[in-house]
Amino acid sequence: MRRKIFLVRHAKSEGNLVIHTCHSEGVDYPESFRNHVDRETRVLLPEAESQINEMATKLLSILDNGVRILTSDYARTQETIQLAGVAMGREISFTVDPLLNERNWGIYEQLPLSEKNSLRRKKEADPFGVIIPNGESLNQVKSRFTTLQLKYAHVPIVLAFTHQEFIIAAICEWLDITTEQFKQMNLYVDTPNCCIVEMCENVIGVRNVKIHSDGVAKVIAPSSHDPNSYQHYENMAEIFRSELAQILAKKVA
Repeated sequence: MRRKIFLVRHAKSEGNLVIHTCHSEGVDYPESFRNHVDRETRVLLPEAESQINEMATKLLSILDNGVRILTSDYARTQETIQLAGVAMGREISFTVDPLLNERNWGIYEQLPLSEKNSLRRKKEADPFGVIIPNGESLNQVKSRFTTLQLKYAHVPIVLAFTHQEFIIAAICEWLDITTEQFKQMNLYVDTPNCCIVEMCENVIGVRNVKIHSDGVAKVIAPSSHDPNSYQHYENMAEIFRSELAQILAKKVA
């Protein structure tokens, strides 16, 4: 049975604002943020509503009687679903599944800035294997995505509201991205708040990922020149030509 998996990143939250501002200015998180370790309760910013209104149009084309809607148990994902329902003029029923939770960041926020920077460099060198103290590695988050696929293997369409690190781990697992390929990509830029990530598999078994954001669909797929590397395609005509080239190459072989 062919399945479709859609992952939706929550709208912009208060945590996103603090982290982005501090990273941009090269300063540590404010003490009030470092001491507020209950990450699950962080809520959306007021401007999140306009993000969700834009996303809702795309969601309408996904929702039907066969879709199973899931969310992490964090406040910001559930608030995103509820506001999306308001924007679409319908009540959305969903199931909470902790498999979709954000990567466990352990004591990262409580670390001194120098230790955060050191850990960030280690993550850049080994993006999948580095474990956050008292938290998770990206490999462990990838394993959660694998478990999620098996758990809902009987469901034709899964629409899951989740978090950036989970989405990145899922993309890497779906496309079997290596450490070197990961370093050449910029998945943190490609997966903004309220993006919709569509996990696809074509008729010849080649997987790709379509990222819908700000009215644009970006595709990450195997290169037509080198199936072991990935590249971005800015429109569906490009991805079609790439897949056609792969089909012809298989016939010639």
